[in-house]
Amino acid sequence: MDTHDTLDAAGAAALLNADAETVLLLARRGELPGTKIGKSWVFLRIDLLDFLSAKVKADTARRRKQASEPAIPTGVLVVAKQSRRRRQLPVLPQLPGAELSAPPTVTTSAVQDHSPSSSHNALTGVDRDAR
Repeated sequence: MDTHDTLDAAGAAALLNADAETVLLLARRGELPGTKIGKSWVFLRIDLLDFLSAKVKADTARRRKQASEPAIPTGVLVVAKQSRRRRQLPVLPQLPGAELSAPPTVTTSAVQDHSPSSSHNALTGVDRDAR
């Protein structure tokens, strides 16, 4: 196998274990070494392997640097001291004219009998016996 093999976008994607659209996007941006001949992109296998090797080294160095840096706390948990006493309920203001009074009472003499046995029809006001 020759190290100067040329690959199209699909071959480059297979070599890099990536999607062909990702390879074309990186090539258009100039991040991935390649050239466009006519309407097709052409990549050299050795250039793709060099690109991959440099990317692996850079990402590994970045992860090592992040792992060696001390972690910055994002917040501190403060536990408030719990009181054992219950909080007193607030005193509500009195509304004007809302003095406490006895509830109204209902007298039985004001209640009429509307049962079916009653001889007075409440809707028409006519006694059954008077018909």
